[in-house]
Amino acid sequence: MVANVPFPGAPLPDTRPGGTPLRVALVGYGLAGSVFHAPLIAATDGLALDTVVTANEERRAEARAAYPDLRFAASPDALWERADELDLIVIASPNKTHVSLATAALKAGLPVVVDKPIAGTAAEATCWRPSESAYVLRLGLPEPPLGQRLPHARCADRGR
Repeated sequence: MVANVPFPGAPLPDTRPGGTPLRVALVGYGLAGSVFHAPLIAATDGLALDTVVTANEERRAEARAAYPDLRFAASPDALWERADELDLIVIASPNKTHVSLATAALKAGLPVVVDKPIAGTAAEATCWRPSESAYVLRLGLPEPPLGQRLPHARCADRGR
């Protein structure tokens, strides 16, 4: 199911039961993760930046200096193993990893926000089918005219 909601979107729950903040894991602490996502997550009421995924020691040191209580994971797989400790995944890794990481997060039962673009290529984005039960919310992106979409037959030709 896809819903087009103009940014900033419909109201969503901003806390967990009991009023505790939603625990957010951030995959990627490069430019997008460190400059945009981490500060916005940390400054938003109802969200708590819980974990950053990066194996880069310099980036870990930067993140630890900015967010002393932060936990770290060397790989996204470590997040899926502790999915019950998290409420949301934000993906700010290289574009070519977005689809595979978003799919893995959804399979682990975690809601996911993906930095733009959703995929490394237009074809990959068009062909991506997260899961039958996933609810995909596009923020601020109007539906493209039909002539600008890749036909789904092309996806089938690629085994998707």
